[in-house]
Formats: sequence, C-alpha cells, structure tokens
Amino acid sequence: MKNIEKQCYRCGYLDRFYVKDLKQYNKVKYGWCVNKRNVVGIHDCCDNYKGQYKTKKSNFYLLSALSDILTDLSEIRNILQDDRDNDK
Repeated sequence: MKNIEKQCYRCGYLDRFYVKDLKQYNKVKYGWCVNKRNVVGIHDCCDNYKGQYKTKKSNFYLLSALSDILTDLSEIRNILQDDRDNDK
C-alpha cells in the first residue's frame, strides 16, 4: 500500500502541469519530477520525497510598488495643475 503522506503531489521536487482552459488554468494529474527528470503521476511515491514548505506571502513588495505608483500619479497631477494655472 502506498504511503499517502509521501505522494508526489506533496513533494517539493514536483512541478505540476496545468492546462489552459477558457478562463483559467486547471491542474492535471501529472507533473515533472526534478529529481527523477521524468513525468510522474501526482499519486506516485518514491524514496526521494522532499516535503514542501509553505511560506507566508508578504504584501510588502505589492504595497511598495503601489506607493511608488501613487507618488508618480501625484507628481503628474501637480504638473498638470501647474500647467493649467499658468495658462490662466
């Protein structure tokens, strides 16, 4: 019987395949095993299992980019207002 906790879909070596549908990407029951260098099923098992570590995604980079965009927009607004005031 296969060990459920060490199946490929939980392994860090698996790059799962996706198929593009009309509006989204759907998971396929196969993927590329970086360790075996071969296509494997997601429910296969092997001795080279490496657990995946879930990392908490940070919004820092997103917030930083949005802040930069807002700063640029404010500068553009100031330039346009100055141009409009000079035309009067």
